[in-house]
Amino acid sequence: MAGTEKIIGLFYQANSLNLIAALLCYVTIIYVSAFRLQLLIPNILPLKSVFAISAIGYFFNMFLPSGISGDVARVYYLKKEINKTKNVHLVDLAAPFVMEKYFGLVSVLVIGLVVLPFSLSIFDNSQIVNAIVPTIVFLLLVFCLGMIFFKFRFFKKNRFISIFYAYLDSFKNKKRLYAVFLYSAVIQIISIVAIYSISKGMGLGVSFFFFIVIIPIINIITILPVTLGGLGLREGAFVLFLAYQGIPPHAAISLSLLSFLLSLIASLIGLYEYMRYRTASLDN
Repeated sequence: MAGTEKIIGLFYQANSLNLIAALLCYVTIIYVSAFRLQLLIPNILPLKSVFAISAIGYFFNMFLPSGISGDVARVYYLKKEINKTKNVHLVDLAAPFVMEKYFGLVSVLVIGLVVLPFSLSIFDNSQIVNAIVPTIVFLLLVFCLGMIFFKFRFFKKNRFISIFYAYLDSFKNKKRLYAVFLYSAVIQIISIVAIYSISKGMGLGVSFFFFIVIIPIINIITILPVTLGGLGLREGAFVLFLAYQGIPPHAAISLSLLSFLLSLIASLIGLYEYMRYRTASLDN
């Protein structure tokens, strides 16, 4: 009970300006995600519609296990929008989201490789190092396998994979792919800024660089389809990593829960868009 009271007490003590800044970061992530998706489905839908679909996906990610839940919602509503002008199969819409996930993982990998030497010096616990290094190796393996797959075009006769190759061939201008990667990296950085802003508002005294080291790892952990919105997994990871900065468990949990609550508030944009789509469907 005392631990719960401490957690709630830190909620009230947090600086409101820092919390507003973090909330704006989470809203910005929705906008940047929409710009990224627009690059992956060029000349199909206006940005306004893409933003609405991205917001709906963000909303579903908060309430359903794993980030794939939001992708399913986005594919569904993207299909509904496109079908207003032309018929398209769900398989055709899967390719942009596969690419989006791939570049998201690549951006985490690049950040992870940059901070890896520093993370090894920060964490002297072999168990944590043994968790960080295999994570980086796994992402590197995914990146390499993806590059090999794209280069040698395996399983061309498979319907889904042939559609994916045709989608890749549509990217005649490679600069668009670099922009997708850049947007993915920006999303990672904005999420780090949001956590740092909350931490600063709570007066925890944790450096921005420390969050650059741990947040990509925590983001990967919360992808696991175990809990709603990664709740519980995220708190455990924050407690584990922030202990190295002398942060007590109740403060680490408060930071994680505040991050989740602010993300939840930002996701209400998606709830509004979802209700708007529902209303339009009922009217029709």
